[in-house]
This record gives sequence, C-alpha cells and structure tokens, in this order.
Amino acid sequence: LLAAIAVMLLSGPLMIWSAGEAIYVFAFTIPSPLGKLPDVQHALRVAHGYTGSFILAGMILHVLAVFKHTVLNRDGTFDKIMIPDGGRQNRLAAVGRNKA
Repeated sequence: LLAAIAVMLLSGPLMIWSAGEAIYVFAFTIPSPLGKLPDVQHALRVAHGYTGSFILAGMILHVLAVFKHTVLNRDGTFDKIMIPDGGRQNRLAAVGRNKA
C-alpha cells in the first residue's frame, strides 16, 4: 500500500504537467516543466486510476479484517493493536471472574 501511495503522489502532478497545465496550490502556481505529451498523460491517468482503485480495495480489505477479528474470531487482535497494554486488563479481569 505504501508503494501505491507513492505512485499516486508522483503520477498526480506528472499527469497534470504532461497535459501542459500548471498546478494551482492556494495562491501559488507551479508551472509545467513539460510540454503537452498526450500519450504520457494518458498512461499516467490510467496508472493513477488503477492505483486509486488498489488503495480503495486495500482499505476495504482492512475494514473487513477488523470485522472478522472483532466479531467472528473474537481473538482480541483489535484490542492488542488499539489498546496500549494490549488488552491485558480485559484478559486479567476475565481470568479473575473465572476463578471466582
């Protein structure tokens, strides 16, 4: 996923510049260092689109994995990741209840 983010960061500006356009950021303008390159612009647009779809699919898979571990497996993986003590307090409380 990190490589896909890097591709998005590079292909976006290059796609605009290869169309011969400048990039406008707030009050600043970054002129195009390239002329019009329609074939390169098309290839970058396709790469940018596919990479965006790949990132979206990865995000959906991560959300589904959270759902699986939280609801189906109930293995405490989410607690281990999100709680600083790794969900240890919850496990200790459960052991204490089982002994009583």
